[in-house]
Amino acid sequence: MRKIHKTLSLCFLPLIVIAIGCMPEEPEFIRPIPKASPATGITTTGFKASWKPLLGAESYKLEVAIDESFEEEFMVGEMPVDVQDTSYVLKNLNVAQSYYYRINARLRTGERTDYSNIVIATTLGMPKPVALTASKITPTQFT
Repeated sequence: MRKIHKTLSLCFLPLIVIAIGCMPEEPEFIRPIPKASPATGITTTGFKASWKPLLGAESYKLEVAIDESFEEEFMVGEMPVDVQDTSYVLKNLNVAQSYYYRINARLRTGERTDYSNIVIATTLGMPKPVALTASKITPTQFT
């Protein structure tokens, strides 16, 4: 009986090796990446940064900088900021300045996604002054 068991084991060993070698690999999980949208509501001192909602995201990390490298010395204000919504209004920015923003999402699993595309938003310049016609002109004053 022992000899039969040993023979059967040796006969099936190659089949086990072949079966293990032919098992399909587990597919690699591809994490979604957020998509930043163009800035809206652009004024001389601010704009609204927004992005598409990402399935499975609990929050988003927004980074805004004056250089697309996003190095710390180029970051704006209290950046990065954690946002629960899909938009954030930036205020008190410089006039006629280009800003770069990107986001990543924190998923329910606790993982962070890769960064989104980078969006460039430029605040508006100051309007040109308009001179009004003087009235009630005297040698020392006018209105």
